[in-house]
Amino acid sequence: MTDEKRVKIYIGGIDWDANEDDVKHLVDETGVQVHEFIFPQSKKGYASAGFAFAVVNEGDAEEFIRQLDGHSFMERVLRCEVAQNQQGQPRRDRFFG
Repeated sequence: MTDEKRVKIYIGGIDWDANEDDVKHLVDETGVQVHEFIFPQSKKGYASAGFAFAVVNEGDAEEFIRQLDGHSFMERVLRCEVAQNQQGQPRRDRFFG
């Protein structure tokens, strides 16, 4: 087991018609181990809220972001970056460091 810190990655620009399986498949194609995947549902009845989060090892974050940021998915361009807290600091989930 590794003590490597984990970071939460924001994935934005997801089409509202995308479902959780669509986005999980895209994330799996990166080859990066995802420890937690969060796919919020829209309050307006769409499958997607337009964004998701993935928790990855800190050492894998750059590669994960490189593969998804600017990637075309369901005719939309994704934005991918380390999630920020409300103060604009990189977010570290309290359970992950």
